[in-house]
Amino acid sequence: MKKNLIFIIPFVLVLSFVAINFSSINPRKLTTDSGFDSSWDSGSSWDSGSSWDSGSSWDRDSSRGSGGRYGRGSSGDSLTEVVIFLVIFIIVMVWVIISVRKFQEGSSYYYNNNVTKANLEDYGLKKSVVVNDISELFIKYQKDHFINKQDALKDSFSDSAIKTLEQLKSSIEFDKIKEIKKIDAFIFTVEKVNNILKISIELFLEYVGENSVIKRFSLGVYYTDGKYLVDSVKTYNIKDFGSINSIKQSSASTIDEKLEKIGYDKYGLLDKAYKIYVDIQNAWMNDTLDEVKNVLSDELYNQYDSQLATLRVKKQQNIMGNFNYVDSYITAVKEDKNAIYFTVSLCVTCKDYLVQKESKKVIRGSENRINTYRYSLTFRFGKNPIEVCPSCGAKIKSDNSSVKCEYCGCDISRFSKNIVLTDKKMISQS
Repeated sequence: MKKNLIFIIPFVLVLSFVAINFSSINPRKLTTDSGFDSSWDSGSSWDSGSSWDSGSSWDRDSSRGSGGRYGRGSSGDSLTEVVIFLVIFIIVMVWVIISVRKFQEGSSYYYNNNVTKANLEDYGLKKSVVVNDISELFIKYQKDHFINKQDALKDSFSDSAIKTLEQLKSSIEFDKIKEIKKIDAFIFTVEKVNNILKISIELFLEYVGENSVIKRFSLGVYYTDGKYLVDSVKTYNIKDFGSINSIKQSSASTIDEKLEKIGYDKYGLLDKAYKIYVDIQNAWMNDTLDEVKNVLSDELYNQYDSQLATLRVKKQQNIMGNFNYVDSYITAVKEDKNAIYFTVSLCVTCKDYLVQKESKKVIRGSENRINTYRYSLTFRFGKNPIEVCPSCGAKIKSDNSSVKCEYCGCDISRFSKNIVLTDKKMISQS
């Protein structure tokens, strides 16, 4: 907010200037029957520039004294001065709005992972705990209300949220439901407003009965004084998010069990995956790929290096920046003899455009546009630390930063305990 003063102060000064000059104008001298509408609606006075360039209407005193359009006898204050002040005022207004918007975009206008964490930590909350608490509250309300015919948790839901849940009766036969299970849940954003947290959370639920049904919900939840209030509920058709079998196979409970077995925390892996993604994108932009060689598979490193070589020849640069985290969740965990693989669905917003390296002229994309990308990222890490090359037996550097064996060229990253990106696919963009 303090930084926005740099844009607000000039606005206030010009507003004061206009107000002072308005107060000094004699309204009896302002006689016009044409009004302002035509000049603002058509925009012709801005496009052609003739009224500003020639200076004829402003330089000749006779035109201001003759009355003409503005009324006879107006030799002092006139409607012309009012128009000048209004034009200045509007120009500054537009400038302030554009500047503030650019400032917001440049300072993480969209909520990123760090902001989400910080907002939760301010209240002594952990992301995993919040996800579980809200999921359990949402499930318990439906069990109590629809199955047990009780309304003990009614105060934890707004009227609009309850109304939306009542509409579920048309698609779910609750009298035949035996269990409601959480398949997956993840937080999108956490916004702090005064002393209240506004949490956006996505939730997959399976309604187990004669014909099991899976539903996806977007919940808007308020948190204050240790209590949750589910304020808004939106439901989605499950077919828009993949098959029921694929969702079950990548369910949170199954993934959590696999990660617990190998001793890894789900949210720790998601944070690591996002950091690796950003580091790689920054290295790509700055043509410093060697700095992230230890988190890229040999195949991806060679692919990116080849693409950067093409950009070098063309003397072009792909500018990517203002990365902001939207959401992520693990969709699969697999294991083989030597390594563990996990796939992350990651959504980010960022700037992404191509420039001529020397002139910085934009040749593709827009430096002002914020893009939204959804990726599927696959990572791997070895089960055991590597001391010697598994192919030729040569000793590996102690810092474990090598990607390829310097003697035989074996892709050591396949066996390293470091988390390495092995596959990156663009799922959607907007």
